[in-house]
Amino acid sequence: SSSSSRRRSSSHSRMGDLDAFRALGKGTYKEQATWFLNAFWAQGPTFGANKKDAEVVWEWMQACIEIDPKGDAGNELDEVLAHRLLEKFGQTLTVKEMRAVMRDIDVDFNRFVCLHEFLLYRFKEDWKTLAGAVAEQGDDSGELDAASQLLEDAQAALQDCQEKAEAAKENEATAKAAEAAAKDAEKEAKAAEKDAKNSAAAAKKAEDAALKAEEKAVDKENQERAAEEIAIAAEEKAVAEEETAAAEAEAAKQAEAEAIEAENQATAAEEDAKTEEAAAKAAEAEAHEAEQFFIEKENEARAAEDAEIAAQRELEAVLEEFRAEEKAYHDKMEELAEIGDNESFGAVKRNKAKHELAQLKAQDPTGLRAAKINQEAYVRRQEKFTQAAALARAEAQRARKPFEEATK
Repeated sequence: SSSSSRRRSSSHSRMGDLDAFRALGKGTYKEQATWFLNAFWAQGPTFGANKKDAEVVWEWMQACIEIDPKGDAGNELDEVLAHRLLEKFGQTLTVKEMRAVMRDIDVDFNRFVCLHEFLLYRFKEDWKTLAGAVAEQGDDSGELDAASQLLEDAQAALQDCQEKAEAAKENEATAKAAEAAAKDAEKEAKAAEKDAKNSAAAAKKAEDAALKAEEKAVDKENQERAAEEIAIAAEEKAVAEEETAAAEAEAAKQAEAEAIEAENQATAAEEDAKTEEAAAKAAEAEAHEAEQFFIEKENEARAAEDAEIAAQRELEAVLEEFRAEEKAYHDKMEELAEIGDNESFGAVKRNKAKHELAQLKAQDPTGLRAAKINQEAYVRRQEKFTQAAALARAEAQRARKPFEEATK
């Protein structure tokens, strides 16, 4: 037994935790109980020091063998048989509660529960610890062998019970009664299962009806709230309209009084209008005269400014021409001086450049002086046009004031 446990532990170490756990769950109830005691012999429940808990493992193993139609050759129970096992140990659950427990117990989610899963649920231990356990963690004092022997004794007791049951079957009366009781129990189980399904369907239907009723109640509440808000808005609108009507009545009275007063003022204003009309005609004549004078001065100012702009353009052209001639003169002198001083050129070319430079310096730059004199004359001419434009603009501004006063 110990050597086979070692071989299983070695093979599981090479598998994933879940695969190892599933492989362990395929062993018989006795093999699973032995592995569980071994895995937690010195940790968790520490069965080596807690013999009562070790007996609990034996009790659960024995109960699985009794409930499972496969007996000691079985390894796991379906949901119905698992429910019976839990009830045997005082855990009476509804169908809904059993489904929740199954989600906690069924580690590998195969809808069956092996002894390992029951014991993990009973002792609140981690399945990974069980899957990764190394066989024979005991203290080699013989206690683990004693636990294994306890399991084997239990198996022998079970075998004895089964033999006695076979002997009991020889009693025909007892067998028939047992058969009838079994059939009745089966009918009751089917009826209970049917009732459970009907109850679940009825509960689902009731839940759906409750949800619909709640939705209708919420809709009704929302409608009532909307109607209330509409009523409040209508009331506020009515109060506002009433206040508006009262204000309009008061305004009508005030308007009537103001209309009478306005009529009286209109009569007086008519007389004033006639007087103002005569004055306006006189002012209109003055304004027309002022406008003509302003237009005349404005045209003179614009003409002077146009002349100033034209003179400015002519001046700029003369300046540009003068600068170009002056630049060409100085560029030529610099070019000849550079050639005359550059030893990389031949002596003939250098002497020719020096001779031309001396001639250029000795020449009377009459054209350049004439351009400069012409430029100065244009500058003086530009200044005259500028002064004339300024005087014309000043006259126009003086003419604007009486025109603006007359047209106010």
